[in-house]
Amino acid sequence: NLYKMKSNRIIIAITSLVIGAFGAIKQANIKRLFAYSSIAHVGFILLAAIADASFERFSVIIFYLLIYSILSLAGFLMLSLTISKDNSDRFLTINNLAGASKRSPLFAFNFAVIMFSTAGIPPLAGFFSKLLVINQLIKSNLIIVAVVSILFTLVSAYYYLRIIKTMYFDDLTKETVEIK
Repeated sequence: NLYKMKSNRIIIAITSLVIGAFGAIKQANIKRLFAYSSIAHVGFILLAAIADASFERFSVIIFYLLIYSILSLAGFLMLSLTISKDNSDRFLTINNLAGASKRSPLFAFNFAVIMFSTAGIPPLAGFFSKLLVINQLIKSNLIIVAVVSILFTLVSAYYYLRIIKTMYFDDLTKETVEIK
């Protein structure tokens, strides 16, 4: 029974990774992308909770929640600095950030660092939060689950890096938002 409960929890966590990662890939709206991304991050938190019971597991969950909360807050704060033509960020798309590095290099740099960290790129905090979860899975002898979580981290890196590519390599368009 205990094994069946653990396997059900693993399935739920991986389902969260799948829905979050693949849901975010097709999003053009940045807020929706962040919402799907949150679903994937919940999957990571669930994976940490599945690992063998210990104080270390608890501290990994708290660390991941802390880092993810800070990154989410920072990301939304950065987005609040953008102003669309109709003074609404309701429909803020990735394309609206085209050429942001030319209009506001400081904004683009800060937002890129947040996106790199959220994607789990070393040596940023998001990398270490994901590494600690993966380490807990390996310690709990859940190697296949650890590999699956790494694969979905790579999938999620795609949509975060797409935002950075748009800010730095796409030309300004009439859709480009102003940055305060």
